Amino acid sequence: EDILSSFNKNDSVMLQMPTGTGKTTVFAELIRIWIKEINIGQRVLVIVHRKELVDQALARIKQFGNLAARIQSGYATELDKQVQVGMMQSLRNIKRLPKNLSLIIIDEAHHTPAKSYRDILKNYTDKNVKLLGVTATPCRTNGEGFKDLYQQLITSDSISTFIEKGYLAKIRHLAFAIPDLSKIKINKM
Repeated sequence: EDILSSFNKNDSVMLQMPTGTGKTTVFAELIRIWIKEINIGQRVLVIVHRKELVDQALARIKQFGNLAARIQSGYATELDKQVQVGMMQSLRNIKRLPKNLSLIIIDEAHHTPAKSYRDILKNYTDKNVKLLGVTATPCRTNGEGFKDLYQQLITSDSISTFIEKGYLAKIRHLAFAIPDLSKIKINKM
């Protein structure tokens, strides 16, 4: 609901949820609502950066009743499907990008500032396409921000809240040795 509400005012939104709390499930349900209730018949592109994420996204999107196809090296491209899940590396190399999109979702959105992502997004900037980025880590180690890419950050509950509510198992940490951290330097970002 927060994402859809934000799209009434913004063209781009970043959603932060801790690892294991259901980002893929959230965007699969958003796709279902988007193409069946809000933008009926419109097309959606999901961009991921690893093969395993293509499979995970396709499986979850199909569980929500949407037909989806992959854009991935070694597979036939079916651009006629309403939902496309594309690997960034494959999207950069295909001659025809999906057209008539109303929504782009970027999984692991902390990668969005990279040139490869920006080059893909340039193709859709003036076409009234909404952008949703999902990530557990809405920060980059180089300190580069997201303000030029996402207009609003929506955060979910913390990991501890998910544990307290019984959605995640309690964390149990085991170590075989205690590392010597005395010579490690910490730099401020």
